[in-house]
Amino acid sequence: MGETTRLRSRAEAEIEAHFEAMIAGAPRAEQAWRSAAFDTFRREGLPSRRNEQWHYTDLRRLLDAPSPAQAAAASAAPFGAEIEATLIEVTAAGDAIAPRKLPKGVAVSTLRDAWMTGDELNRIVAYAGAENDSVVALNTAFAEHGVVIDIAANCRLDRPIHLRFGAQGGAAQYARVILRVGAGAEATLISSHVEREGSHPCNTLVEIRAGKNAKVEHVRVGLSGAASRALSTLAVSLHEGTELTSFNLMIGGALNRHQIFARFDGEGGRLTLSGATLLRDAQHADTTLVVDHAAPNCVSRERFKHIVDGQATGVYQGKIIVRPGAQKTDGGMKSDAILLGPEARMHNKPELEIFADDVVCGHGATCGALDDDQLFYLRARGLPKAEAETLLLEAFAGEAIETVSHEGLREALARAVSDWLGRRSS
Repeated sequence: MGETTRLRSRAEAEIEAHFEAMIAGAPRAEQAWRSAAFDTFRREGLPSRRNEQWHYTDLRRLLDAPSPAQAAAASAAPFGAEIEATLIEVTAAGDAIAPRKLPKGVAVSTLRDAWMTGDELNRIVAYAGAENDSVVALNTAFAEHGVVIDIAANCRLDRPIHLRFGAQGGAAQYARVILRVGAGAEATLISSHVEREGSHPCNTLVEIRAGKNAKVEHVRVGLSGAASRALSTLAVSLHEGTELTSFNLMIGGALNRHQIFARFDGEGGRLTLSGATLLRDAQHADTTLVVDHAAPNCVSRERFKHIVDGQATGVYQGKIIVRPGAQKTDGGMKSDAILLGPEARMHNKPELEIFADDVVCGHGATCGALDDDQLFYLRARGLPKAEAETLLLEAFAGEAIETVSHEGLREALARAVSDWLGRRSS
């Protein structure tokens, strides 16, 4: 009875019809693995408050609701246009477009040209918590657009690879990117999402498979229109001695959900996850992550900042799992939020699941208003209230941005935050 009710919801019925139309002309082998992924969605349905990892983001209710009013979005240049990078366009209109000349040691193929098998795309289910995630299942079932990027062992890229995602005309986009980084290689990956107004959510998944002693820096930027809905997943596998940092900036959007599944598959790895979320009006943004320490002697750090204004809602859920045998684990997690009005809301839920005895792990969360003493100090020195607030909020978000090592990216991220704060105070 419950399953039938779920599949009769408006959003799920539309997804079902879309899938049946897409699968009809596919080869038999492709139909089999796409259907297997879609069966997970049929079984689980769209997540609701009953799903622990979606308790604060009732996706079934949010997608069944009428599309939000499409307020005019501020026009802006694409993020990172001034940064020298290898640009790859990923849109719902067709296959990804990569430059003809690629850096030495880098190979790029479209998802369709590489044609990933069901086994390859379903590797994501091995990550803790992803096997029953409807958003991941839908991405696997529908993924047609995207790229596979291979970076050779010991290759050190001197400029970032920039994946620019985009959807137009209200079309749904299911994009998948797989980045395979060889042993000892070093690379920076930017994924920027400019979500326009549309009735369908975009669902993107970036998977990073980093080899032994590889170093990877990943920066994700979501600049969303007022009525857009965006769902994104980052999946990370770290092997022996791998170092990976990932920063996520979310600005705007009626609905934004960014989820991270990260697993240590070898000793001596180091993972840093951070982000800043800026919300106003009635916007809703959710960052949910699982860090799976499945190997000993690994270090993980998570630090996220939220600025919530108006009637907006911010969500942070973070879980660190320490498996039996993952001794000498060092894990630390922190979420901080500033609420700028009486109707702004923030839900913090940090968690630890520890099954080893020789570990150092901790978590914390704070939620409050701007410091009155700091505001008084700045205003006493002649700064108007709006300018004083902006200065404090820039410093607050800047603590997370400082985890990004690429100087040009740090400056671009800081400008995006300043632009948002400038619009708020105007």
